[in-house]
Amino acid sequence: MSKRIKKTTDEGWECVSELMDLVRLIDDELGHHFYEIKTCVRTQTTEEIVYEIKRVLSEAQGLLDDIDTDIEYKTIYDDE
Repeated sequence: MSKRIKKTTDEGWECVSELMDLVRLIDDELGHHFYEIKTCVRTQTTEEIVYEIKRVLSEAQGLLDDIDTDIEYKTIYDDE
């Protein structure tokens, strides 16, 4: 199946609000857990971290399911 083309003035992924929401969710909700894990500073239990990661990834899965992957984005410029 061929993809639909959607023209946008955005050069980045701002044109896919669902994708931006997904990244914000993961970064906002899990960023501190990732920092804790990467820097080896234990302030929470394993159970708390795993629970939160599972919860956020479940919500993220729902956001991913809402993204229309049959659209290809093409940046247009003022001079086009």
